[in-house]
Amino acid sequence: MTTEEIRGELARLAGWNKPGVMYTTMEQSDDMALDARLLARDSMRNALSKDHWWRLNSDGSFDTSWKHPYPLTLDSAASALPVGWKWARWGDGVWVAQRVYPASMLPKDCDMSIIETLDTGDEIRDRFVLAVLCRMAAKGVNP
Repeated sequence: MTTEEIRGELARLAGWNKPGVMYTTMEQSDDMALDARLLARDSMRNALSKDHWWRLNSDGSFDTSWKHPYPLTLDSAASALPVGWKWARWGDGVWVAQRVYPASMLPKDCDMSIIETLDTGDEIRDRFVLAVLCRMAAKGVNP
């Protein structure tokens, strides 16, 4: 996959929809009636008709962005991991990530899986790949 495709998948997994496209938000919502009401709103219609990224939030509001929600920068790639995940680089050649749990949780309640991807020499791409794999693991999809 290209870096652009990886960024697109990361945005999709984070609930963002491409300009003029609606493919994730409806599937992710637990309240389809709420989604239908929101889509009927003039502001949502306007957002969909414009050429920018958008997503519905759990509180019924929505975010929009004229630019890709994950810019092609090291800062964006470094902050792309889902909340509660930490990353590290092991030796030469492997990027890893793991969920961080509160000390109050018992080990049996924790998924201690380690997500890893090879270091290709392109740190931005590698971190975006790691973020996609972590989001997939958080959703229970085997990466």
